[in-house]
Parts: sequence; C-alpha cells; structure tokens
Amino acid sequence: MFEVWPDNVEMLNLFMRIQTQWRSGVNGITGLDYAGVQAVIAMLALTLPKGWFDDLQAMETAALRIMAEGRENGA
Repeated sequence: MFEVWPDNVEMLNLFMRIQTQWRSGVNGITGLDYAGVQAVIAMLALTLPKGWFDDLQAMETAALRIMAEGRENGA
C-alpha cells in the first residue's frame, strides 16, 4: 500500500489506464506508444493540466528502469 498525493491522482489514474499501450521489441518493452496514449486520452475525454506529458515520461522512465532490473534479476 502507498499514499498518492492529491496532485498526482489524475496522472496515476491515466498511467494505469494506458497500461496496454507499451511498445515492445526483441529485448522487451521499449516505451509507451504515444499515439495509443493520445487515443486513450481522447476516448476518456480527459483534459490534462500543463506539464502532464513530462509527468507521464517521468513515470514511463521509472517503469522502464524497474522492468529492466526485473529482466536482469531473472524475474
């Protein structure tokens, strides 16, 4: 269990909704499909605050690092 600050709830909810929008290659997941992300945002009719893309990329980078560590550890 973890606490999410109120300012981050909307971004976390979006990140959870786009969990099927990862691109993958022969070495595993390479990043988010931004066109797919935009499609999800449009389908949900979201209006996101300025800076949302920077926040999304920060979460993407952290997730990629964690997934890479899992691959290195055999998970």
